[in-house]
Amino acid sequence: MRPRACEPVAMARSQLVADNSGEFVRVTLSGPASCIAQLWDLVELHQEYFRAALENRQANAATLYPIFICSKGRAETALLEWRAPHCLGAEAPPVVIVVEPQEAAMYRKVWPEALLLVLDRPGFTAIGFVRWVVQQICTASTELDTGRLFRLPFAWMVDDLVVGFCRMERIEARPGCQPKRTVQPLRSKGFQEAFLAVQGKKDLSKVALTGFLRERGCSIHVRDDWVMNDKISLQKVVLLNLPLLQELGVQYCKLLRKSEDLVICHQVLAKGGRIAKVNCFAYRAQHLKHGGAEQVRRECYQGVTGPADLESLVLGGAEAFRSLPVDQLNSAKAVFDWLQQKTARVASRPLDLPPQCWDSLDGLDIINSCVDLPLAPPRYINQQVSSTPPKLSLRPGEHARLRATEKSR
Repeated sequence: MRPRACEPVAMARSQLVADNSGEFVRVTLSGPASCIAQLWDLVELHQEYFRAALENRQANAATLYPIFICSKGRAETALLEWRAPHCLGAEAPPVVIVVEPQEAAMYRKVWPEALLLVLDRPGFTAIGFVRWVVQQICTASTELDTGRLFRLPFAWMVDDLVVGFCRMERIEARPGCQPKRTVQPLRSKGFQEAFLAVQGKKDLSKVALTGFLRERGCSIHVRDDWVMNDKISLQKVVLLNLPLLQELGVQYCKLLRKSEDLVICHQVLAKGGRIAKVNCFAYRAQHLKHGGAEQVRRECYQGVTGPADLESLVLGGAEAFRSLPVDQLNSAKAVFDWLQQKTARVASRPLDLPPQCWDSLDGLDIINSCVDLPLAPPRYINQQVSSTPPKLSLRPGEHARLRATEKSR
């Protein structure tokens, strides 16, 4: 999306409006005219899904669904060049960068050829609001000038710090040994390969949310290629089944400052829907101190709020928390209670981990890397505070990671 040549690029703008949940939403799509036209071509192509009978609907296994990347405070550092060879390649379909209005000029300066989706107001530290807007626009919206329908069956929601994808290939285990996998980095259009592998999954139309395993050193021990309705920690790379989410009445909670992915997954399961996690592909992602939910993390570091305080979870604190719709309230409370119990076990921070290890998700990023949040009952890290170094119930490979962290300080 950075300029390839000095030739001027024709730019265009398009305003989209939506009113799917009783609240009016307006966004501005701006970027190269060719990218906007290509996006509309994709929207038209994917209307075939809606024209098919419900029992015959299948996801498109040949053409990527539009990709939306929510980014904040990282115009200079976000990984947004998806035309790179290991991502989608030079002929990549348009990738939409979702930004708040006060940062649109900076992102345009750094990424002059980017296709930007600019919100009509800031999210005020609530990442849930940004994702909610994208969900509303993609579910059904219209172009203000022409009345054209903007509607998608599926949409990818991706973090702005995804580095690359790997294929998790099985290797034969010796008798009596646990099966393992090898991590094979995908160096040529790896993002496209992983995404299309998901889109080609049979009966994907019956799965509300699909996400990937994150590769952090433990991935060689995963057993199943796909896991259904087992883990709700689908983060950073998620495929939204928009018609099914609408049918279930599930939306991103627009007041959440973090853990919005956990809450929406919990809502899906609570309403009888399906979520899937892909283990045969895995992604790698960076963690940066600045940008994203920086203010939420800073408040936790400085003791203004705790990692599991309502003020750090919900914009507006306890009063806003109580005003949530019943289904969102129940799911947010379940996640909130889980956060409280988890962080209570590491309240003294016996490992004295550096602040950058405290993810905006739910406390210790290193510990969270090897424990997924199930629906019920929760599995917690067992550790005791004592004068001796604590023993953590970590999976193989994580002890080395923790030792490396200690040596680096």
